[in-house]
Amino acid sequence: MDISFISFDERFALALDRAQALQQLIPGTEDYYYYHCLLHEQQGRPRRRASSWRPGSSGTAAPVASRNRQPPCPAPARQGTEGLLERFRIQLGLGFHHAAQVEGRVTRHPSRLDPASISRETLKKTAFSWGSRTDLSGFSDASLDWLSQEKLDPDRRRALLGRLQRPDVPGLVDLVQADLKHKHSSGFGSLEIHNLLLQDQLKDLGRREPALLREEAFVHACIIRLQPGPESMWETDPDERGATLERLWQFVEPLIRRSTR
Repeated sequence: MDISFISFDERFALALDRAQALQQLIPGTEDYYYYHCLLHEQQGRPRRRASSWRPGSSGTAAPVASRNRQPPCPAPARQGTEGLLERFRIQLGLGFHHAAQVEGRVTRHPSRLDPASISRETLKKTAFSWGSRTDLSGFSDASLDWLSQEKLDPDRRRALLGRLQRPDVPGLVDLVQADLKHKHSSGFGSLEIHNLLLQDQLKDLGRREPALLREEAFVHACIIRLQPGPESMWETDPDERGATLERLWQFVEPLIRRSTR
């Protein structure tokens, strides 16, 4: 059998003469010391095992693993079983602070959370109390959908719009329209969510606020939505090209007619 691909663990375990197998290891390496210690342990020579590590290597992984292989019993007289167990507890970072559960014992402490203390209204009130009056830092992004349905003051409404990353928020056109009417609004295009509005949302917003059709940023956003997708062959297909130009003209022609009045 070809043993060239067998790991040294297997060679050591299957060797008829394990001392002979150790000659494959490079003296001075950690594996060299570890497997020599392991052989001394298997042969019942703990004193030789303890003296096999090179100086200064007692804190590395292999010496620690070798020491942990020693059974707690029989323990050295100066340490005892309790001392070994305490060493393992410290080394592994174990803690045994749980109180025993006694069935049927009556407790004076609550066993469940008060639903009112973790209700949405309670958590919302707490979140609104964080930061400044215009701040929504107490809310995670996951709460923005339902927060958009809340009655927010203009500053918090703008903070909400400033954090939105998707145009599928319920009532988004209402929020954008109300914000554009605010005295401190910087106009359409000042918020990233304006550039994410879908074609139907832009059409609805333009119908509600016709003055937007005279703003370059809004018109530009509408024209971008009217462009054909990457799968379209409008540049080479006459029918698709005609349909694309007709769609753009239907949007632009009223704007031209209105501007010449």
